[in-house]
Amino acid sequence: MKLYAVIPTHNRPEELAALLDSIPPDVHVLVIDNASEPKTQFSLPIRLLGRRIQVMREEEQPPNLSRLWNLGLDWAENLETYCADVLPEYAGDYAVAILNDDVVLPKGFLWTMAAELINHQVDISFPGSVGQRCHVNREKTRAPGLGLRMTGWCFMVRGGSGLRADERLRWWCGDDDLERSAAVHGRGTVRFELTPATAAGLVHRYPDQSTTGVLAEQTHKDMATFVAKWGQRPW
Repeated sequence: MKLYAVIPTHNRPEELAALLDSIPPDVHVLVIDNASEPKTQFSLPIRLLGRRIQVMREEEQPPNLSRLWNLGLDWAENLETYCADVLPEYAGDYAVAILNDDVVLPKGFLWTMAAELINHQVDISFPGSVGQRCHVNREKTRAPGLGLRMTGWCFMVRGGSGLRADERLRWWCGDDDLERSAAVHGRGTVRFELTPATAAGLVHRYPDQSTTGVLAEQTHKDMATFVAKWGQRPW
């Protein structure tokens, strides 16, 4: 299985560098620079030589996080389509990790996420926490609830699933919508349990950063859009 990583980022060059340094060099990476100043490609304090890293610039502000995720999912699918047409010997199963720019991954973590996709035959895998038992969600009639909901800051989508985020959900509930889509229309999701060692190495720097201003306004709109679409709140 080939692995891709998609990282939307905005004005976090140091955090982004730490994340990129934690990603294995054989993983294809797309950094989506969402209107950073200075531009990401000129501000990264890391050596890119030998790494499979591309940078895409997206200027839209306030950001549409669902659109940024979709740009990355489309990018990976287009590369795979190219491989199938031009280099068939390199085509095959693949998965796409969607990562916040404030994350640092422990060694082997992306392959753990991929293994969970394969082992449980689902469309999305994401980490739980130490002591949280593995949970597979294929529930078609109701959302999983706050304690079981997907981690929007770190998840992996099975290549070929066709899953895309609803771009009407610009800032909030996009991860919940993907989770609902996977359960209702696809093969479901898995929240896997972290070992203490893995949890110690998995860093999420700003897990509960507050949403203010325009984005705070957007959260209310997004929740209303989610309820109108699915007939219930995500939690």
